[in-house]
Amino acid sequence: MNPRTPEFDLALYCERTGVKPETLLEQFAGRFDSVTVEGIVSVVPGLDRDRALTVLSILNRAGALRQKSAGTGTLNDREWEVVPNAMANLFWSAKAILDAMPLMRDLAASNMLFRIAATIPDGLQELERFFTVFDSTHNGLRSLIRDSRRELYVMVPFMDEEGFGVLLPMFEDAIKRGVVVRFLSRKMALGERNRGVLENLIEACGQCGDLLSLYEARIEEEAPVSHAKVLSRDGGEEVYVGSANFTGSSMVRTVEIGVFLRGPGTGQVHEFLAAVMARSEKIWP
Repeated sequence: MNPRTPEFDLALYCERTGVKPETLLEQFAGRFDSVTVEGIVSVVPGLDRDRALTVLSILNRAGALRQKSAGTGTLNDREWEVVPNAMANLFWSAKAILDAMPLMRDLAASNMLFRIAATIPDGLQELERFFTVFDSTHNGLRSLIRDSRRELYVMVPFMDEEGFGVLLPMFEDAIKRGVVVRFLSRKMALGERNRGVLENLIEACGQCGDLLSLYEARIEEEAPVSHAKVLSRDGGEEVYVGSANFTGSSMVRTVEIGVFLRGPGTGQVHEFLAAVMARSEKIWP
């Protein structure tokens, strides 16, 4: 059994052979007549029969080809037809993986680990192929909060009930486990917008001592400095840096992208947030 996805296998194949995924796709796009091994060899430069069989096997596993005739033996004499949407999704996903490979190797060499997260609205289904390599924003944030063991620093400028509601149970559980949670934002005074969003968490964790704290980040009285969207857990063991606020739009309706990082240097992000808090006003408790 091959544990890898067809998209990943195709990306590796293209890297090894030097054939670009988009070049392969051009040969198959709009092709509705029968596809055969010999046909692949004839239209794709640099492919011999063995390589064509490899490509055909990957396409078949991804559902990008549909068998038309059983033939009399091996894959060599069978006929196939293209499944256009599956074919396009396969090749563009493979291209995304191939394009990311140099960065992934650089990060692996430096002991840095990362995963990318995105919010893709329902109206942009053509982008959903990227979820083969991306996490969703709200799933990634929930995982980071759930994995926290000692402390969790959060800096986001905007929140609403819908967006924060997705994460509220994870924050409640973290505090009840004894995790120290510090929110750094704007509009945190009693009666203001973000404070209102956080009232349910304050009420749920009111008996948890000093585990939950709220800070309002300012340079001057009327100059908020909280515009970054950053979460850091356990001294920077894992960090999220991205574009997403804790709003319904950021979780569901607008395009957002960010990265979850672990490795050398991420502890500095935690220290940076601590330094911003040190010059901010503690609003609660």
